[in-house]
Amino acid sequence: MEFADGEMIVREGDDGAEMFIVQSGRVVISRHRDCSDTILQVVERGEFFGEMSLLESLPRDADARADGRTRLLVIGPGGLLLRLRRDPSLALEMLHILSGRVRALNQRLDAR
Repeated sequence: MEFADGEMIVREGDDGAEMFIVQSGRVVISRHRDCSDTILQVVERGEFFGEMSLLESLPRDADARADGRTRLLVIGPGGLLLRLRRDPSLALEMLHILSGRVRALNQRLDAR
């Protein structure tokens, strides 16, 4: 899938059961609270987002917007399972990245 600069990819509260891998461009993940947007993360080429909705079958937890012309690989539940069967080390890589995200969020909270 391709997105133009500034185009919304997903919105907080949307239903969704897929995750995305950034093939080119960047994606800004943000949440809107108290009349302002808070940037949670900037997802670069080779990184992923949207895994929470894929894994938990819950609505999207944040907005995702293209930053520059952006191309994404879309992975649904079956596609993720197939990739994990082919390469089980992918699960460890994903866990490592997710752990890093939690650690970074904790540091941001501690800085407040």
